[in-house]
Amino acid sequence: MPMHGEYRMLKEHKRIAEDCNIPSENIFICKNGDVINLNKGVVTRGNSVQAGDIYVDGSRIGDIGSQVIKDRKLMSNDGILVTILNINTLTRKLLIKPNVTTRGFIMVNENPELINKIEHKITDIVNKTLSSASYSHTDLKNQIILELYPYINELTGRRPIILPVIMEVNQA
Repeated sequence: MPMHGEYRMLKEHKRIAEDCNIPSENIFICKNGDVINLNKGVVTRGNSVQAGDIYVDGSRIGDIGSQVIKDRKLMSNDGILVTILNINTLTRKLLIKPNVTTRGFIMVNENPELINKIEHKITDIVNKTLSSASYSHTDLKNQIILELYPYINELTGRRPIILPVIMEVNQA
């Protein structure tokens, strides 16, 4: 029974065993959870048992959830970009330029030109959205994500998770 490797490797191990005159019916290629029964010199395939990856997340063991795993994979490949927006809710104006920070995407200090372009794009999106008659935080966040994804992808070839954070300031 080949024990290690990808399926194609296991098939190759089976071929080598057959070249060594082991009968094909005595060679078992198994996947995780397959059971092989050994009884008085007779080997048979048994019922399967539940097997698979078990995720450990801090003190929790078990199902983390597919969306969490998907987000972690995305962050590991393309990182995360957080933009903090200070908005005057009375005047519906952006008080200062958006604060952009990243983790696993780019080094902010080493890419000031790119960060500057992203900040300008976010400013344009925010100003356009705030000037519309009906505006909500959800609309603004969604619009930032919707327009920033292709823009960043075009500039960098990467697709970080984008997390807009809105700070409301009531200032006359």
